[in-house]
Amino acid sequence: MKEYFEAAVWDKTNPKSPPGTSKRARTLSSLKVKKKDVILAPHVRYRSSDFGGTFVLADGVAETLPKKGWAVVEVYCLWFGHRLKTRGLNFKVDMSKARVERGFTGEVVFNIGN
Repeated sequence: MKEYFEAAVWDKTNPKSPPGTSKRARTLSSLKVKKKDVILAPHVRYRSSDFGGTFVLADGVAETLPKKGWAVVEVYCLWFGHRLKTRGLNFKVDMSKARVERGFTGEVVFNIGN
């Protein structure tokens, strides 16, 4: 996903780097996508925060997700406007409440912060 990989890289040594954790983080912005695999997840945990939304799945993830329980799910979403250097973020998702949709066109959450 071009927009994700063009974002600033999260560098913990940079004083302007985003916080490692935030209990107040929430969805900040969205992005329109076409024909992407997404997860509609009302209950997500990442770095001490809880939120929900529709997120673009990393390539090849849709085929490996369980139907129940909590799972670590790689998504293309920014944390305080930053991305990881080599991959997407790993959200913990309650799969009993989530749903995967293939070939989705619409708005997805693209940035988490406060």
